[in-house]
Amino acid sequence: MRKISTKYLFLLFYCFICFRGIAQTDTEFPAGFVMQAKIHNGMITNFHRGADLYVGGLQLIPQITLVPGKLRAGVIAGAFY
Repeated sequence: MRKISTKYLFLLFYCFICFRGIAQTDTEFPAGFVMQAKIHNGMITNFHRGADLYVGGLQLIPQITLVPGKLRAGVIAGAFY
């Protein structure tokens, strides 16, 4: 029982150290126009003897600030193969 609680204590400590930099205190985003691009790739398989399928894609996400620091609007355009 003691080994299990020690493992959970180390896991909690590890999560605290690793993820403390992820949380941001400032949620502001830049005003004006922002363009984001994402590239996707990978394999799809159902673990049989046939060929696996390749999946790739590209997304463009233009956004513009409507209310500075509060509201941004945009569209997502993408293509997948």
